[in-house]
Amino acid sequence: MILKTIILLAQKGGCGKTTLVLNLAVAAVRHGLKTLIIDLDSQKTATQWWESRDDNEPILVHTTHSDLDKAIQLARDQDVQIVLIDTAGRDDLTNTKAASFSDFCLLPCQPTMEDMRAQGVTVELIKRQQKPAAFVLTRCGVHGSRIDSAKKGLAVYGLPVAPSHIVNRTAYPDAYVLSQGVVEYESDGKAASEINSLWSWLTSKMEKLTA
Repeated sequence: MILKTIILLAQKGGCGKTTLVLNLAVAAVRHGLKTLIIDLDSQKTATQWWESRDDNEPILVHTTHSDLDKAIQLARDQDVQIVLIDTAGRDDLTNTKAASFSDFCLLPCQPTMEDMRAQGVTVELIKRQQKPAAFVLTRCGVHGSRIDSAKKGLAVYGLPVAPSHIVNRTAYPDAYVLSQGVVEYESDGKAASEINSLWSWLTSKMEKLTA
């Protein structure tokens, strides 16, 4: 598989961006792909998870936008197949540069009016970079009552919404405490099913990009 880079971007914090990065990275490893997480967030939430992890994969580097090209080169040198970039919750030089290195942009968004209205800055960044992108609904209620209305609300931005959504389940923070992904922590659970479904959809997007 040719190296593909996926960036997760969100202007508003608290949408579960880092949680998605970590869980998608573990899912990629489970599918036999050599995977690198690039942590660009100064809070180092992903790095702290990785430093306490027993498994050697995925690999991770924490860096800044000025050294991002070196991290990408590291991925090439080590024959990495998937790079997932975790970013800070703001629109700045770091996110702009990271988006320029990416093949696909995934925009996590909670199904609330506040979060949907906050997507404009991120969407403009994506459009300036002319990158393929999609929203993914995160931290959804168990019964999914707001999902359809959120999809309709996000339609104004002209980007697709991933068919898989992420429910606000305790398995996600519980897995983080153990430095695991949910597919490791509870492989037959609903959270693992959500991540596997989202990963399968992303894989299909990656295949189309290389076609």
